[in-house]
Amino acid sequence: MRWAASSWHTLRGRGAAFRNLSPAERRIILVAGVAFPLVAVSLRVWGLSRVQQALLRRPLHRLLGPARSLDRSCIAGLVETAARTGLRKANCLERSLVLMWVLHSLGSATELRLGAKREAEALLFHAWLEQEGIVINDEPDIAAQYAVFDGAFLPQGMRFV
Repeated sequence: MRWAASSWHTLRGRGAAFRNLSPAERRIILVAGVAFPLVAVSLRVWGLSRVQQALLRRPLHRLLGPARSLDRSCIAGLVETAARTGLRKANCLERSLVLMWVLHSLGSATELRLGAKREAEALLFHAWLEQEGIVINDEPDIAAQYAVFDGAFLPQGMRFV
């Protein structure tokens, strides 16, 4: 990526950093920024399975066409930046779903992984994306830190960290 993450901390820095992005990079930030609140509400109303299916049925080919030249790690970084700098910070499930949607729209298949672990008295849930067994939007060893669910099993009331 061509910008410093620290420049996103101030409003002036965000504007300057945004202007320095290519048009394709700006599109990804804008699309992700709009998608995060929509995905958050949709998850609460329809649940994971329906939201995931809906996103995969509605690719963003027209909006993201120029972004085909960007590599996967750049796209993941742009989506992560949009997740951290929006009005409401997106959780890991929302970030993973939006990144899955963007990558799918650009012709890149990914797998959503869900995991859980017990920490003190709490049960923590986490979501991330993998492509051909490689973690895209998290630490490379994240699967070793969580018990990974097989399939799309989500208990009622599950909250992601």
